[in-house]
Amino acid sequence: PDLGPLGCNALGAADVLLLPLSATAFAERALEETIASAFALRPEVEVYGVKSMTRERSSADESDEADPLRGPLGIELLDCHVVYDPETVLRATEAGLPVFEYDPASVVAHCFVELAREVIHKVLSPAARLSSSGRFLRPSSEGPAQ
Repeated sequence: PDLGPLGCNALGAADVLLLPLSATAFAERALEETIASAFALRPEVEVYGVKSMTRERSSADESDEADPLRGPLGIELLDCHVVYDPETVLRATEAGLPVFEYDPASVVAHCFVELAREVIHKVLSPAARLSSSGRFLRPSSEGPAQ
């Protein structure tokens, strides 16, 4: 995909890439191209996938979606998935509000909270403990340098 300068700079600076996954032919090809671009810009980037689906698909069997995405593309799938409810998102957009403010009890809001928890637990916490990589800055306990 054509990422443009902003996308290239963002990927070049990223330590972790979190991608929404959808099991369609077009989505898989775009995903392959995005991952190739990410590794070309930053070979050490960690790539994680999050299954996303509409509310109608969430009740369907998801087992067909996971295997093709995890295996050949080498993406680590997070356990949670995001159920995208187009109606809730549309109404929130029309109201000019984020989904969390428009309908905090919605399925979409709950899915994103669970996603945030999993990212913090599985992705950010282990990365923050890396002491030898030098990629993550830790707050100084001594205060600002003088």
